Amino acid sequence: FTRAINDFKKISNPFSPDDDARKMRRQVTKLYWQLYSQVYLRSMSEKQLPAPVKLMILFGFVDETLLDPEQLPYLHSLASSTSPVQMPVMYSNEFLQRINSGEEPPSLNELGLTYEKHIREEIEKAGKSGATIDENDPLKKVDYEIQNMLQSVVGICAGSRSNAFPILTSYMIKGNPESFFMSKRKIEETINELLTIDYSAFYRETVTRLNEPVLFEEEVLPYFIIIPSFGTKTMMWQEIVGNNKRSRARIVIPAFFMGDLRRSLAHSIASFRWEIC
Repeated sequence: FTRAINDFKKISNPFSPDDDARKMRRQVTKLYWQLYSQVYLRSMSEKQLPAPVKLMILFGFVDETLLDPEQLPYLHSLASSTSPVQMPVMYSNEFLQRINSGEEPPSLNELGLTYEKHIREEIEKAGKSGATIDENDPLKKVDYEIQNMLQSVVGICAGSRSNAFPILTSYMIKGNPESFFMSKRKIEETINELLTIDYSAFYRETVTRLNEPVLFEEEVLPYFIIIPSFGTKTMMWQEIVGNNKRSRARIVIPAFFMGDLRRSLAHSIASFRWEIC
């Protein structure tokens, strides 16, 4: 990975559309997600994280020379800032903790497969080779979520898959990173603003049984997951878990966002309503 990053930095324009630059970005991206998964899994057993590790997990940081020197203090400040919210707005590492603890199952992958279907295919392949797979291993579930959901949404939310790159660089962010940072509070305020226009955006029909079946509307807020990337769009990744109508949807937002957050979240919520109906 270090060799690949050094080669990446030697290219005069690493985000050029030519084949060599594209090939280099693909190579670095593939190695980065392998590294990110290992770093996150290791971080779960550490009481105190080194500052660069925390910046990587939250923002996709890997190399200070890929950023302007004056941007680094701002990143450290953002990593330590807190903004308590009432809604289920969280960083991706906080969501991964829910998967590790068994509170939430892994997300659908890019092909729309559940973790269970994916693991069944893996078990069939492993059986032929004589290997064994523990489908209930929480670390395997976390690694799956990083390699499937997280890797996919970071690429999609970049706006263009051809130019998508998961590592934070000054090519993407110009000036103060705070100008693009999506805090939990800012996201919550934008969602509340949209709910004043359509209060029923997250309501669902649910059946409960008293003396007889009763149909009623229940609000189920999605998880709003802040992903470690820079991007130009938000995305509704999954509207429901299995057939459970009381399960939360999963909407992702880049940690550094360039664009109209209100408009982009309105589109993601509209996508949720379309799918849920």
